[in-house]
Amino acid sequence: MKWYWGDEFSPDGSRLWDKETLEKMDKDRFRQSLGGLIEAYEAVARRLGVQLD
Repeated sequence: MKWYWGDEFSPDGSRLWDKETLEKMDKDRFRQSLGGLIEAYEAVARRLGVQLD
């Protein structure tokens, strides 16, 4: 499967879950007070190959 994105992509405008754990990795972490928002967004970035400093 290939993915192609245009314009911009962020967890704020998407629904993302970990495939194995079904853990939410999107804006619902904030809306549902699940905690770990920054860590989840960083994990999404790493999975997309973004280098974080």
